[in-house]
Amino acid sequence: MLPDYDPEYVDYLFSRIVHDMSEKYIIEIFTKYFDCSIEQVEKAIKKGYEAERPLIFHDYIGSALLDASINDNPEQARNALNDDFKIWELIELRNN
Repeated sequence: MLPDYDPEYVDYLFSRIVHDMSEKYIIEIFTKYFDCSIEQVEKAIKKGYEAERPLIFHDYIGSALLDASINDNPEQARNALNDDFKIWELIELRNN
């Protein structure tokens, strides 16, 4: 799922968005804009609920993805995910 992104990031992403968005919208966004199957998204959602929710001060990714969905803008959705991934990479570099 999401081959352009580190699997650890995907787990981190879903551990956050399951608390911010309904499963219906998560499935809709990732199947429509990121070419994921429903089964892949459902599995990622399940892992997201099982994972410990990261301690973060403010998280915008759920809002950014919902906004892209409302605007029916695939580029906006991809840009939001790319920006979030870059932030994750910086945090990972700092932690290592």
